[in-house]
Amino acid sequence: MLKLQKNCFGFLLHKTEQQRQCEEEEHKCHYVALESLLVKHPLKNTWTMWYYKVKSSNVWMECHTEIASFNTVEDFWAVYHHLNLPSEIERGSGYSMFRKGIKPMWEDSHNWNGGRWLFTIQESNDCQKLDDIWMEMLILLIGEAFGDNNEQVCGCVVSVWRKFDKIGIWTADASKKENILEIGYVK
Repeated sequence: MLKLQKNCFGFLLHKTEQQRQCEEEEHKCHYVALESLLVKHPLKNTWTMWYYKVKSSNVWMECHTEIASFNTVEDFWAVYHHLNLPSEIERGSGYSMFRKGIKPMWEDSHNWNGGRWLFTIQESNDCQKLDDIWMEMLILLIGEAFGDNNEQVCGCVVSVWRKFDKIGIWTADASKKENILEIGYVK
């Protein structure tokens, strides 16, 4: 059976039922293919990225600004690619990435009993090294690369100073020495 249909230019087209069904199936296939591209890859945890700039205020959290929280790989990269690299931010500032609900401060109850692994980069002009280590730390955290010790990791911090830079991994319970040592030896 022939059906008359107008195309986008207003012309009448003659199509058989079979041609119309084939076109519908083709459109469905394209839609399914596009839909599969939109699937996001979930992270095990939700993470929050923070920016801080040291101010004259003595209140540590007043120096912090929450940038965004994310729980998918794609959203992590969207946040990461919209931030300046650590080597590009002003001295006396930095970034933190912590599990959602944990603030980047020792006074947060999740951090009270914790500790940190601290990496100091003496050569403040080694920008590539700073940026690479920071990115690797972030990927280790969101990728849950610490095995059985993942829950011991609260977050990480990069601090950019005049003479040196620091990157730290904050842990939840410093009394669990074996776990803490394993975190520091992740390859």
